[in-house]
Amino acid sequence: MNKSILHPVVFILFITAFAFMVSCTTTDSAGFNNGPTETKTLTLSGYVFTLPDWWDSVRVSVPDSLTDEQKVREFVYARYGMDTGTDTTWREALKTWALAAERLNLYPVYIAHCYRAGKQYLKAAQIYGDLYELAGTQGANRDWYRVYLSYNAGEAYAKAGDPQQAKIWYKKAVPYRGNKDSAIDYYASTAAKRLAEID
Repeated sequence: MNKSILHPVVFILFITAFAFMVSCTTTDSAGFNNGPTETKTLTLSGYVFTLPDWWDSVRVSVPDSLTDEQKVREFVYARYGMDTGTDTTWREALKTWALAAERLNLYPVYIAHCYRAGKQYLKAAQIYGDLYELAGTQGANRDWYRVYLSYNAGEAYAKAGDPQQAKIWYKKAVPYRGNKDSAIDYYASTAAKRLAEID
């Protein structure tokens, strides 16, 4: 090859490769936050969440004004139709909750709720169960999380068509019946009813 042609070709290839790398790391001008692109997990209040394969294809905006769980809930509801998203927007809702949970150190129960909204019942049940195992880290709220998560794991397994796993999880909630916290008592009592329906 003619040396006078070789240098411009190499230079063009170098510039093209450099431009591509820059475009991959430039902030989205529309203000969308795609979250991490290199890591495979997020650590959310002690829970290691493995990012789903669709993560990078979903674009969401997580404004700095979302400074607590209630504001995140209201934002997701307004933007995606429910605080968990709907059967068509659950991925966007989930990613918003995950990024907000990382920033605000929220216990990531809504990740499981969003999977359930998307009818991904087994995945939701798995996350409810994982979070149940970590509920002891939640201080004064540990009993609330234990009954709420075990009840919801039972519900998710029931919807997935696995009554035996549903029974296992409902049984974890039942001992909290009669708790002075009316919300804890409600979920424990409802778990007992579900258990009786299965039996």
